[in-house]
Amino acid sequence: MKRSILVFLLFGLVSFGIAQERTWNLHFDQEGCYLYLNGATNVNKFSCAYSIDPLVDKTKVISENQKQGYLFFHQALLKVEVKRLDCERSLMTKEMRDLLQAEKYPYLMIELQDLIFDRASTDIQSFSGKMNTMMIIAGQNKEVILPVNIVALAEGYMVKGSTVVDITEFGLEPPVKMLGTVKVKKEIEIHVAFKAN
Repeated sequence: MKRSILVFLLFGLVSFGIAQERTWNLHFDQEGCYLYLNGATNVNKFSCAYSIDPLVDKTKVISENQKQGYLFFHQALLKVEVKRLDCERSLMTKEMRDLLQAEKYPYLMIELQDLIFDRASTDIQSFSGKMNTMMIIAGQNKEVILPVNIVALAEGYMVKGSTVVDITEFGLEPPVKMLGTVKVKKEIEIHVAFKAN
């Protein structure tokens, strides 16, 4: 089975103690898990879903100072094969892949660096936080904050996050079609959800 997503991560949200290293099983193939991009033109909106193989991977997570709500990640990389984005319409799919320069840069990558989460909440079943990430799109790197919500499950956690990126900050020009009458907006939403235990 081809593994397009190599590694993602999670953390011990309810663990209190000294810094430690853990290995988690990450699931993208279960109910409620997804990865997709949303965009818009001046006339309509579009959504591009990522075709994810049934997948269980492991990653090492080094946690630091959990009592103060801070975690540091190691080897935490979400690697998305651009050619597997599906925008429902073949023309839109082709244009999204062209925009992201799939031939030259076959992967869109999100490296998760650290997480600051809200320990003030009295509800230990649900946490909000902000992940500091390095996004790599079309060969260009940029630090991006990914707001997330983490919910405890019977076994493990569900993690959901989304953010908006400006593709011009990655050296990309929004395409103009139909003799200038259709213009793609420069903002792209990135949404992801996965389970970990």
